[in-house]
Amino acid sequence: MSDLPQNPTLPELQAYVARTCRERGWDRADDLETMLLLVEEVGELARALRDHRQLFQEAGRTRAQVSEELADVLSYLLDLSTRLGVDLEAAFRQKEQINQQRHWS
Repeated sequence: MSDLPQNPTLPELQAYVARTCRERGWDRADDLETMLLLVEEVGELARALRDHRQLFQEAGRTRAQVSEELADVLSYLLDLSTRLGVDLEAAFRQKEQINQQRHWS
């Protein structure tokens, strides 16, 4: 089983998730399945945030943990990035360069 490095960089996190997916057999999913799982986790994050903010409460429902759902979203995002051959750190840096040229109101 892979160990998560202390204070990992984004590329190290991406590599860790790739190893973990292989070890757990999750690498058999394709990019579409992984994207659908990511979207499902984003929905779970929305529900957890709704619970956290106590919006539209349902009686008898167990509250989800925002931190756990954020971690799930990150994990699937890193997995999908690897499957699509995207260096997420490089992509983020490139996008930030574009955003720095934009005018925000």
